[in-house]
Amino acid sequence: MFLFLVPLVYLLGLIVDRVSDMSLSWSERLHGRRVYSALIKSGQTWPAVFHADHRLVRMKSEELTQVLNYARSRIRICRGWVVNGSMIAGGVAVAVTKARIEPNVGVAALGAAIGVSLLCLVIYQVDAHEYAAKVHRQAAWLRGVNA
Repeated sequence: MFLFLVPLVYLLGLIVDRVSDMSLSWSERLHGRRVYSALIKSGQTWPAVFHADHRLVRMKSEELTQVLNYARSRIRICRGWVVNGSMIAGGVAVAVTKARIEPNVGVAALGAAIGVSLLCLVIYQVDAHEYAAKVHRQAAWLRGVNA
């Protein structure tokens, strides 16, 4: 029976990852625009400049590519846990109201779920901003050295 649940759990993970990506991608664009604001004012678009810098860094710096891969992984995990924490908080809230759970236990569980979700949201926001900043700084450095 357990073996039949593994694909379902995997599928649920993919769905949560996709939902979190769709619901929080605006935030990554916002951080990217903030980091690249000087270039945006000069008439260039944020996605074009960021993707050009990202490609340059990945082609020229294997060490930073590994750092960026780690950062992307951490961003994805935190983004997923924002959604997971929200769903857990919703489930706990329903369980507290429908079942006869000790009120203190229910409130503590709900607070913990909301706390995890908010903590992951804060970590995600910091990491998303730092990711764009790292790409920008490294690309500028590479252009200066290779010019």
